[in-house]
Amino acid sequence: MTVRTGPRALYIYYRVSPAHLAAGLLDRVWALQAEARAACPGLHASLMARTDTGAQNGQDVTWMEVYTHPDGVPASFDVHLVRAMAAWPADLTLARHTESFAPVMPPFPLD
Repeated sequence: MTVRTGPRALYIYYRVSPAHLAAGLLDRVWALQAEARAACPGLHASLMARTDTGAQNGQDVTWMEVYTHPDGVPASFDVHLVRAMAAWPADLTLARHTESFAPVMPPFPLD
């Protein structure tokens, strides 16, 4: 049986400490996402924070960048992200984990 999938999306998650926030990580991520949208028209970029951790108590929290595109996020976009991250200061270069997912398409119309 062949499973058909739809457009690829990227999910990139990493741990953020209070020191990262103080060093301006949030502004850098938003700038990175703005650059990504400019480089790949139609790209949707969002930033999410894990809600079941103690971030409000000054603890580390997990963030997730989500990148989607109606036609799927192209593989060339991965290279763009790596190059953009290479310009970041060493103290903000986090252990980022990238995963790629695509929706499973049903074999029949969903009307």
